[in-house]
Amino acid sequence: MYGIAGKGNVLGNGTYNTKSGRVQKYICRTCGRVFCSRTNTAFYDLRTEEEKILLALKLVLKGMSL
Repeated sequence: MYGIAGKGNVLGNGTYNTKSGRVQKYICRTCGRVFCSRTNTAFYDLRTEEEKILLALKLVLKGMSL
């Protein structure tokens, strides 16, 4: 079941608080790895609030300077 989504091998494992809100933690029952909902996203390991990052990305997409 390793790497197969939707087979019940990933379970919620609590939450933790950051400046920008709560982040869900998960655990894989197959390999035992613990990871969060931000893993492999642009928000992983950032200390800046999500709203600020989203605003900066919107400005860049519209061709404006930061």
